[in-house]
Amino acid sequence: MSKSKCFILCNVNNAQSSYLFASNAGSNLSYYIANSLPKNYDVYLLNVGAPRKKWPFKEKNHQFQVNSLTIIEFAGGLTILPTRIKAKLIIKRAIQFTLKNKEIDDKIIIYHSLSFSKYYQTLIDSFSPKNAFLFVAELYSDVGNIKYSVIKEINYIRKFKKTIMISHPLHRKIFKESKENQTIFLYGAYNSLKNLAHKSSSDLIHIVYAGTSSKIKGGLFNILNASKLLPKNYLIHIFTQADETLINYLKSFPVSYDGYVNENELLEIIQLYDIGLATQNPHLVFNESSFPSKIITYLACGLNVVSSKSISVIDSPFLDRVIFYDEDESGENLAQAIIKSANHINREENAKYISQLDDEFKANLSNLLEGGSDESFSH
Repeated sequence: MSKSKCFILCNVNNAQSSYLFASNAGSNLSYYIANSLPKNYDVYLLNVGAPRKKWPFKEKNHQFQVNSLTIIEFAGGLTILPTRIKAKLIIKRAIQFTLKNKEIDDKIIIYHSLSFSKYYQTLIDSFSPKNAFLFVAELYSDVGNIKYSVIKEINYIRKFKKTIMISHPLHRKIFKESKENQTIFLYGAYNSLKNLAHKSSSDLIHIVYAGTSSKIKGGLFNILNASKLLPKNYLIHIFTQADETLINYLKSFPVSYDGYVNENELLEIIQLYDIGLATQNPHLVFNESSFPSKIITYLACGLNVVSSKSISVIDSPFLDRVIFYDEDESGENLAQAIIKSANHINREENAKYISQLDDEFKANLSNLLEGGSDESFSH
């Protein structure tokens, strides 16, 4: 008996190809969902971005095997076309491929994107509402640097009867009190580490910020003043994409800029660290929808977490597992929270908690896909 297929429409990092991808966070979450699916599915990741190099004219798609997953990528037309035009063509080809190759009872999971949204109804009609699922990591209209109607974005999302959401505030904002939607929650990639690296007995306290350098989200810049107020045996490591101007600016603070690495490398490095920082500005509207998934990465590596008072973190399972601080211009509150966090670090307990969430999510995802009763879903 042949397996059913599950297509995942997303944008992932594929080391075997020359594709561009949108973000590490989105790529990691897409891979995590793919690897969490029940074993009775053949999984196809439909990778949509833009090729860096020209494809042979007759080739419409490339297929790659990554463990048990199949990644399919699509030609983007002439190399002289702007990236955004190539991306639109690639998405169209990905949709066409999916509709041509789907069979009855196959599933599709879509990583929410403004670029995909005009195809939502087509995919729902083709797969049926019970077999079409949307993963929503944030409302892009809330971020602040995208001009798009948040009402229009929400209306696109509401087309789906079954969703995976990154936070409870996001779910409430989109669906209000509606009982028609079935939702499970995924706060980040629960990639639990079976064997944590052994922490040395050094007196040095290693702290990490791994995330965006966006001034809008503010996470990186919120820690710089605090870095000047920490004891000499505390060292903040910064992993982010940075241009020469930002790198030179960071040199004026007592922090270590350690470059930009992929998720797998980061997991190996920070297992030997002590505290992770989730310091994005809690007052901006995007906190009503997005969740700083780096918190999951930190805990999985055994680190304690210090977080700003974002509503998505406060209203989450991690409320009692992080140290919160109130923002102030001097950075003193953040510095004190870091020192407090260093007083009690339980690496094994932090990692074990993420392992538990991993097991729970996989069970919930299987139930969602197979059409469990309404009572079995979290609202």
